[in-house]
Amino acid sequence: MKKLSVGIILGENIPSYRAHSFNVLKMAQGFKNIGCNVEVITSENKNTVKYQEKIKDIYAHYGINKKIKITYLIPSRKAYERGKTKHDPVFCENTLSYIKKKNFDFVFCRSNYLMPYLTVREGIPTFLETHDRHKINSPEMRRFADEVAHLDAFKGIVTIHDELKLELINGGYPTKKILVLEDGVDKDRFEISNDKRLWRKKLGFNPDQLYAVYCGHLYKEKGIEVILQAAKKLQELKNLVFLLVGGNERNKQIWENYCIKHAIGNVTFIGFVPNARVPEYLKIADCLLLAYKIKNMNYKIMDIQTTSPLKLFEYMASKRPIIATNIPTISKVLQHESNALLVRPDDITEFCKGIRRVLADQILSSHLSEKAYQDANRYTWEERCKSIVQLFEKKREF
Repeated sequence: MKKLSVGIILGENIPSYRAHSFNVLKMAQGFKNIGCNVEVITSENKNTVKYQEKIKDIYAHYGINKKIKITYLIPSRKAYERGKTKHDPVFCENTLSYIKKKNFDFVFCRSNYLMPYLTVREGIPTFLETHDRHKINSPEMRRFADEVAHLDAFKGIVTIHDELKLELINGGYPTKKILVLEDGVDKDRFEISNDKRLWRKKLGFNPDQLYAVYCGHLYKEKGIEVILQAAKKLQELKNLVFLLVGGNERNKQIWENYCIKHAIGNVTFIGFVPNARVPEYLKIADCLLLAYKIKNMNYKIMDIQTTSPLKLFEYMASKRPIIATNIPTISKVLQHESNALLVRPDDITEFCKGIRRVLADQILSSHLSEKAYQDANRYTWEERCKSIVQLFEKKREF
């Protein structure tokens, strides 16, 4: 049976620290792991050159296989200098010409209206993925729905939440072409030693301490203040360290100053680590923290009603107990006392109780960890990619 050939298109931000670029490269890995030939197509621009110099190893940065080909195409000079290339007509025309020569079975575009619009108009089988409510309701996406979403070459649109599916249906997208798929995890990368003391020694941490770990960006919207307030309340546990992994230097400095101001002395900030190293840091943990603040919070970097955080599925694959804020987007994946402990939003006392509970009860901790690990099988990038291929093959039969 012939291998499917898949072209994955992201018009900018490879490499970067943006979550959607991780989603795209992990999808490339997923398609490759299920037997597809995969090529990622993106744009050269001023920002990508800067990040290439800073990041050095793109494959370690994203935690993906070095056999995945990444092709950079040229935009207009103006778009190159601005670093805004995904809607640049020159880049899109160059990409279209390249795709025609490559003869992919289908292309998969992330959050870019113009590129999939052009490929569908050319009769190239096309999938589009978007997680952004505002983009779904934009004039460009309405035009896409009106003019090309019903054409046979448009194979489907992928999103992460039923609310977004409803927005797409209301916007004119055919229901049968909409796939709702949570983000995923590369579970194979977590098949490493489960010995937390071993990883603590290897990474330079005290093997005899307890660690409550958060891994991800340090934006305020990511519940960092909740975690730090919990750390302050739990300073009486002299053997417990709150370890925050990730974030840029600017945000790291902001929160370090916050800890100084509020006399919080049991927190260590690690800063950004390549995604390839994330499993090692999660294995350090006695518990993993996923917090969200609801009161007096204006969410700008994500939609709290529809988010599907990558870290959630990495946490599940790590075989460590999770304490998480009980919001609908989390509780559809995690269930209280089944595969995690869920606590009321903005309740620091309850969050602390959850941490204390898993530290004190090893039977509960092991149960939550093992159940989450098993449940993570439903959320691998491979399973996600299989759903897309199944939709493509189904439509090819008719």
